[in-house]
Amino acid sequence: HIWDSTQNEKPKKPSVKKKLSFEPCTANDFINRIADENEERVSYRLKLELPRILLEEDLLNSLSELAILQAYLTFVASGQISCKEDGSHHRPCAAANAAKAVTEALWDISHAGDAELFIARRIFPSLPSFSDEFTCAVPMTRIRDIAHRGDIPHDMKQYIKHNLQNKLHRCADPGDLIKLDQLVERVDREGGYSQAFVREL
Repeated sequence: HIWDSTQNEKPKKPSVKKKLSFEPCTANDFINRIADENEERVSYRLKLELPRILLEEDLLNSLSELAILQAYLTFVASGQISCKEDGSHHRPCAAANAAKAVTEALWDISHAGDAELFIARRIFPSLPSFSDEFTCAVPMTRIRDIAHRGDIPHDMKQYIKHNLQNKLHRCADPGDLIKLDQLVERVDREGGYSQAFVREL
């Protein structure tokens, strides 16, 4: 249906990319195509695959389309476009690897001109990190360690395991940050938890 904070997040050496045109005539069609793709791509991983394909296969034809892609990724990252589980099991490294590919492709495009660079730099904050802790074979083991602590009640262990640990390893998305915020609020509200647990959380 498809038509720099750490060393390992530095982009590869840029290749020559075509300069995008200023033609706005296809903007509405492009928006509709993005909307159709978004409806089919329910998970965060699949939504990140969309810009990766568009960029790697040179399917963007204008600055307007690049700007629309920037708006789309901003909406996804902020939760204005919600993500759902797609029934598959992909560790967070899948989203991190897609973000790395998008970043590299954006750096390639950004060397075409100031306008391309301007838009590309506004996309970067909407992408997840692809530092080592997120691209390793078993990322986010810290949440597992927290869920198996011996100084928290059984119901809290179960909540962390099912609502965060398993979800992150199965189909992580920005909405999980909201769940974590809710968990922190619950711990503060209930009180009585060890300082070591609160600090780790």
